[in-house]
Amino acid sequence: MHKVDWVQANGTWLRFAEDGVSASAATGTVILVHEMGGTLDSWDEVVPYLADQYRVLRYDMRGFGLSQKIFGPFTVDDAINDLVGFIDAMKVEGPLALVGAAVGAGVAMRVAAQIPERIGALIALAPATEIAPERLAGARAMPGRIVELGIRRLVDEQIAPGSYPEQLRDNPERFRRFQAQQSSMDPESFAATFGMLLEAKYLPYLGGIKCPTLVIAGEFDKTRPPAMVEPVARAIPGARFEVFPSCHFIAMQAPDLVGKKIDSFLTEVLH
Repeated sequence: MHKVDWVQANGTWLRFAEDGVSASAATGTVILVHEMGGTLDSWDEVVPYLADQYRVLRYDMRGFGLSQKIFGPFTVDDAINDLVGFIDAMKVEGPLALVGAAVGAGVAMRVAAQIPERIGALIALAPATEIAPERLAGARAMPGRIVELGIRRLVDEQIAPGSYPEQLRDNPERFRRFQAQQSSMDPESFAATFGMLLEAKYLPYLGGIKCPTLVIAGEFDKTRPPAMVEPVARAIPGARFEVFPSCHFIAMQAPDLVGKKIDSFLTEVLH
């Protein structure tokens, strides 16, 4: 099964894709939540590892892809309510696993803490949490850089060199898709989401996560290096921590490793 459509969640139109087996035949449901600047297509190479036994749902977060764009203030609570609303709108019942990347991982962690009785497993790839004090000045300047450089130059001069380094560009088609996806961002929505990150709180909520959790860092990630991600895992009761030979966009840069790891982890903890 493969279906792409729109659904209204938390009063917002979200584009989603549904793959895998029917809800009645599935072992459980997996919801994939992409990174800032990404779309549901970020998971294209991961989905085949899960579609044989799970109902696999993914959506364009508000402001990205073909979902409704962001106008005005946007908070982490808005993103949380979008995901909870998506779970409700898609009538998810039974075992549910959340898998998030970067900003999507931060949102997934907050949702797992907010509705622990509904989440059976959590996997967080390079999760975005509070911005370190020494990085705040640079982060606060980012919305202005978007205006100054434009999205295309921002991707070519800052995002790609820092988050998709040369040593990981062995698959030209994969890197081309990354460039195209990031360069197609809506600048206002990107700036609003970055502004959300400046104010969002995550760490105080991590102790409320009750489900089996796996946190993964990218070995070459300078945005969320392993030394920054490991304390996140330690703050979640019983969470495991692993490092993959990747950078910040782990699901796009190491999809085979990610797909196999999600499958094996969920086979262990969700069945």
